[in-house]
Amino acid sequence: MPASGDLQATVLRGEREVAEDEAGAGVAASYARLREALGTPFVPTVFRMLAVHEGYLEAVVDAVCATPAERRRSYAQRCLEAAAEVARQLEPEGLDAGEHTAAIRALIARYNLTNPKGLLVLAALSTGLDRADGVLEAPLPPRSGRPLEADILACHGGFTVPGFWRELSHGWPELAERAWTEVRTLAASPRFAAGRTQVLDLAAEALPPERFPRPDAAIRDAEAARDVARIVSWFARAIPTMMLEIECLRLAVDAGRARSERA
Repeated sequence: MPASGDLQATVLRGEREVAEDEAGAGVAASYARLREALGTPFVPTVFRMLAVHEGYLEAVVDAVCATPAERRRSYAQRCLEAAAEVARQLEPEGLDAGEHTAAIRALIARYNLTNPKGLLVLAALSTGLDRADGVLEAPLPPRSGRPLEADILACHGGFTVPGFWRELSHGWPELAERAWTEVRTLAASPRFAAGRTQVLDLAAEALPPERFPRPDAAIRDAEAARDVARIVSWFARAIPTMMLEIECLRLAVDAGRARSERA
């Protein structure tokens, strides 16, 4: 298996994204500012998709940098704690990652650092936009023999495969299958849906939406503005969903490790 950095660079390169190592000078500067402001080791998928509209991304990063860092840090931690509490209530089954446990826990920790901070920005950006539907909402479509990533895509509304699942399925495909089976089961619970709403409502308190650029006001081309609105709306729904998924898997991996150690 490739080193984690090489793996990440390979799989975090979607068709509608500007990869970090392919960014021009303007986008690269926005990426650097964003990583520093959010304190994250990589640029989250949503911002790589927004980078197709370079001027809009720059305006978003300006807005992020103008908000209080301590408030962002505090609310991101509160959102993560809320997701963790919902995951505990869902009681995921143990998932034995064996020799890959440390690597999987590191992957989870990286997304747990990035997702809550990105969510605060998306909660502000999505204010007033139509809500995206079909993002891991019961009842899920039947698997019907679809390959893993195709099924993850279908169950997340057909927009894009979240970065976490891309990395997990490319690096540890067998484990990813078992993890996805567990997530599919947990997503059927009303508590999952209610927990996502709880996390998103908390995130919406963090940053003043009036400071963030609206697509239809910041982008002259109407179709481009609609494209940005779709991106923002989907990620505003997908990020809290992924926070719950990842927290459930964190608990499942920890439980699997504990069970293996007792055996």
